[in-house]
Amino acid sequence: PLLEAISAAAIAKRAQFGHQSLANTPWSFASLPWRDAPLLSAISAQAMKRMAGGDFESQDLSNTAWSLAKLCFPDRPLLPAIA
Repeated sequence: PLLEAISAAAIAKRAQFGHQSLANTPWSFASLPWRDAPLLSAISAQAMKRMAGGDFESQDLSNTAWSLAKLCFPDRPLLPAIA
């Protein structure tokens, strides 16, 4: 229940996250490992918006890509955009 609550709160607040928080959130779940597809989809969508605005550092991109790969979550729009 705790991870589900954290995930739900992160989904609700993802638009307020800075670039590092967007990258660190999936990284945190990947290090557990715990996969929540709705959270990963929401973070990926927000990351795409930030990337389009140039608001993502190379380390953030790397961490996000690693996290999605670690969780076997092949986000089709995001991963090719990172590459």
